[in-house]
Amino acid sequence: MAREPVTVDIEFTAGVWTDVTSDVLVNSGVTIHHGRNSVLESVGPGTASFTLDNLAGDYTPGHPGSPHYPNIRPNVRVRIAIATVVWFEGYIDTWTPHYPTSTADHPIVEVTATD
Repeated sequence: MAREPVTVDIEFTAGVWTDVTSDVLVNSGVTIHHGRNSVLESVGPGTASFTLDNLAGDYTPGHPGSPHYPNIRPNVRVRIAIATVVWFEGYIDTWTPHYPTSTADHPIVEVTATD
């Protein structure tokens, strides 16, 4: 069975969505959670997480050389669509950079968001 295409857009500038799908590491997955785990729990906010390839440093918080500077910060809007249907729209909570520990690695940024 083929996977449906996933699209990730981030609103670095108010009213302008930037497609960052080509930088999303699909092997790390895009996770979306809605609802509750059992009927006894209250419904909490939806959450999403994904990992971005940061080889060019475009997603490093505080990096003035980034084309998105100074908007690599919390509370930036993000939306995730699967097969053109928006499944998540919320605000980024964290941008967590990870740097190479060997020559086989490259810089990445883990992103978490809440709706």
